[in-house]
Amino acid sequence: MDTSGGRATTTHGGETVDGGAPGVGAPGVGAPAGPAATTLSRVLAWVARSSLVRYLVVGVLSFVADAGALYVFHGRLRVALPLAAGLAFGVAFVVNFGLNRIWSFRAAGSISRQLRRYLYLVTANLVLTVALVPGLAWLGLPYLVAKAGTTGLLTLGNYGISQKWVFR
Repeated sequence: MDTSGGRATTTHGGETVDGGAPGVGAPGVGAPAGPAATTLSRVLAWVARSSLVRYLVVGVLSFVADAGALYVFHGRLRVALPLAAGLAFGVAFVVNFGLNRIWSFRAAGSISRQLRRYLYLVTANLVLTVALVPGLAWLGLPYLVAKAGTTGLLTLGNYGISQKWVFR
């Protein structure tokens, strides 16, 4: 057992196992179960540190909120589809703005300024989507490929704009 550096470690079969704080529990207790757990811990730590990954997770959660709200409003409550789609978009808007502000970018400062900038960004996305999807389809791309490409391009651009302008 090595306690240099303030951590108790034990070597088992050539593998070093972190036993936590010295003098607390048996060596190896509470340590990851093996290489897979260690890799998972590292991946989760990286996810927690990476604003890009958090941003992408928020995007997925926003899509789920949008689709789920659409199902509830239209599929269960029988709200007319155009109104249900608009309401679901509003739910996703709140989820996306809130989670990006709090979690993805850990923003402080004026929420009204950030919300105003976010509205500008959403409006720009709408205009670009309405222009790019039909334009790329006119050039010969299948419309769903054009939509996917436009969404991917805007997602990357939105990340940079959100990080450098919206949530600063």
